[in-house]
Amino acid sequence: MGELRIRGPWIAHEYYKDERTPEAFRDGWLYTGDIAVVTPESYIKITDRTKDLIKSGGEWISSVDLENALMTHEA
Repeated sequence: MGELRIRGPWIAHEYYKDERTPEAFRDGWLYTGDIAVVTPESYIKITDRTKDLIKSGGEWISSVDLENALMTHEA
């Protein structure tokens, strides 16, 4: 699990007239802000957004994991 980064000839190298360019584009990579995993079939599955992570007790918690835990709790 980690942040999805992409690059290639079809990916832009900057945002047009936007101050977010330095944080999104580093070392030739576009940092998408998506949290993803690679499945056993070699597909990329986007599971969350980095902006949706919650820091609690020194650990980062996925908002999706928290929501699933709350929804499956018997109370």
